[in-house]
Amino acid sequence: MQQFYPPTKEIIERVLMIRSGQVGAAFLVDVGRRQYLVTAAHVVGADYSGLIEVKMDEQWVKYPAVLLAIDRKHDTAILTLPDAHKRGPVELGDAGIIFGQFVFFLGFPFMDYSIMPVVNEGRMPMPYVKWGAIARMPDPNTQFLALDATNNVGFSGGPVVFNLGNGRQSICGMTVAIKGELIPVRDKEDNVVGYSEHNAGISLAVSSVVILRLIESNPNGARL
Repeated sequence: MQQFYPPTKEIIERVLMIRSGQVGAAFLVDVGRRQYLVTAAHVVGADYSGLIEVKMDEQWVKYPAVLLAIDRKHDTAILTLPDAHKRGPVELGDAGIIFGQFVFFLGFPFMDYSIMPVVNEGRMPMPYVKWGAIARMPDPNTQFLALDATNNVGFSGGPVVFNLGNGRQSICGMTVAIKGELIPVRDKEDNVVGYSEHNAGISLAVSSVVILRLIESNPNGARL
């Protein structure tokens, strides 16, 4: 039986609020004794300047960050900060995930957050957490997960996590998009005068397979 275990401190403290092309989420992962910053390509923006801003101590702090790899098709960007930031260990991968698996995803809806001592001594924004289930497994061609979950602006670039059991959790993907649904708008005479886009309750996430592939294409993250 699947159970809802809350996200661990090790997961939470790796999620950052960043600003580049737009405001969104990002998360730190460690692969091969090097550290990488993962986010959505649309959060980085089309004309990346080499700097990102990280929300810290209620201020935006600028960091030089090298863009190591980007995949516009899968809306995924891999960057590295000048220095690694020590965090508790987390796993990256989707081995063992099943259709209908419960997952949670973290981010900053509408750029909202709280400040809690549990997250990096209260210096960093604490993300929101939302639950969902895997509604569609990633096929080899697209490598996108579909989640039965209502997403919001501000979750893009945040991790999607599932429970492996025995207290272990793994990042199986990254939130990248909201699935919209066009609803007709009618006048008093019941004529359709336009359409309004509504959240359809389906979120899209790119698989960790894509994240690992991009990291392997340029494995030059900050040394741990």
